[in-house]
Amino acid sequence: MACELCGKPTNIRMRLGDLPDKVPNLLDRKQTTYKHGMCAGCKKDLEEGCVIFVDAKERCIKVNPEAAKEKISPAFIGKIVKIPIGAMNELIKVWIETHPLPPLDGQS
Repeated sequence: MACELCGKPTNIRMRLGDLPDKVPNLLDRKQTTYKHGMCAGCKKDLEEGCVIFVDAKERCIKVNPEAAKEKISPAFIGKIVKIPIGAMNELIKVWIETHPLPPLDGQS
């Protein structure tokens, strides 16, 4: 199993037994990892006051506790907030604008 938020392994294994035979369209037999639950790191981040935004495309943005306290309503501190896809697109756009990538080697 993998964390639903960051995708890191949660070290939880699930034995399916004959479930795929009983419900053939339930799982993709080629897929070996499924998202379920949260890893210890994401749990700790939430406890420390991060805000985690997710959308229907399973994209995720974590806002660290310092920035969350400064820029986000206290009602959202330490919570997972599901937002529309368009709002996530805007968050990503703003993040890219404020965090420009360094130039590639030989370019400036």
